[in-house]
Amino acid sequence: MVEIRLATEEDVPGIITLMQANKRENLSVEEQRRHGFVQGNMTQSAMIERIHALGVDVAVDKGLVVAAALTTRIGESAMPGPLGAALEVAPPGLYPGQFYFYGPAVVDVAYRGQHLLTRILDAQFGRLSACFSQVAAFIDEGNPVSMAAHIRLGFEDIGQFFFKDRSYHLLRRDLT
Repeated sequence: MVEIRLATEEDVPGIITLMQANKRENLSVEEQRRHGFVQGNMTQSAMIERIHALGVDVAVDKGLVVAAALTTRIGESAMPGPLGAALEVAPPGLYPGQFYFYGPAVVDVAYRGQHLLTRILDAQFGRLSACFSQVAAFIDEGNPVSMAAHIRLGFEDIGQFFFKDRSYHLLRRDLT
């Protein structure tokens, strides 16, 4: 039985391995088209920071991490990478302290179709709704699989931005 829970430091190698296996650069064009992809480079120390901040939610089967959804608290200082670019185009209503960024999220190919992302996000949203009224995410425009999944999960597309010659969509969802 797949267990949904908060990640611990012991889960870090499994989360990073799962993310690496599903990065755009590590997938064929056909795999990207069929399954989507994750982006970004996550070091062990950065993952541990996230675990000890807002937490990382995981699905674990027989000791193996088979899905994960990361979180990022938005601070008052400038944020790096696409996250910072997303904040520059954030519409009124997304204020630091009232929302957090979620993502990336990844589900092992062998476990897709089992609603693990829904289960993980239900747990995450329930856990963080006492502190935040909204969640935001951004998705590479070249990842329609991820966009479709997030629209099904109740996210709405609220803007577009560019970072390093790539187009992204900014999404939000109420937690209440």
